[in-house]
Amino acid sequence: MKKILIAIDYAPSAQKVAEQGYELGKAINATITLLHVIENVEYYSSTAYDPIMGFGGFINDAFLDTEQLNNIEKNADKFLLKTKTHLKDELINTKVMHGNIADSILETAKINHFDIIVIGAYSKHSVEDFLLGSTAHKIVKHAAVPVFVIPIK
Repeated sequence: MKKILIAIDYAPSAQKVAEQGYELGKAINATITLLHVIENVEYYSSTAYDPIMGFGGFINDAFLDTEQLNNIEKNADKFLLKTKTHLKDELINTKVMHGNIADSILETAKINHFDIIVIGAYSKHSVEDFLLGSTAHKIVKHAAVPVFVIPIK
């Protein structure tokens, strides 16, 4: 049986990544899992966060209580469920992880024996990462299975 892991973030491009990954999964009659990785709580907890420019404040998990951290995870679950509803397929699995994004995607793919990883790629950093963002580059470099990279402009 084919298993596809579609990793998405909160960027507006996530819908495109989810849709194209889903189309691939349906074309090969695969089981599909949507994954969201919580790496930095600052991303979720700061009103100063801008998806283009990044984090502009001073908040870390030491300033957040357990309830706030649980809410971040609950909101990630809701986001994945909304994406699943958008794709109109109740058989899609969802998973939220914590940690480094690339490492978490690779670990999930390995432990759960996924056959394909689907990710979006856009560069947010240096010239070296221009063609493929650093997270996507690490996943492509270290994945033991094929990676379907969806370019994001």
